Amino acid sequence: MKIIFATLAYILIGVIELRPALKNTKQVDINWYIILFMFSYFLSILLLLKANIPSPLRPFSDFITHLLGLKS
Repeated sequence: MKIIFATLAYILIGVIELRPALKNTKQVDINWYIILFMFSYFLSILLLLKANIPSPLRPFSDFITHLLGLKS
């Protein structure tokens, strides 16, 4: 039931936001918007299904630690 509600919410938001964008923006911007919108939709569905999605915090903190030369 939650997946159906999330899908309907994404369709509603997509229709509301995409209609003015089709008139006022370039095709490249619309393509990026659709790609990011679909990515967020798939992530929300995975979260509703309780899939184990790894956190990006660990690689990011390792990168910052390496960049700054800190040792933990």
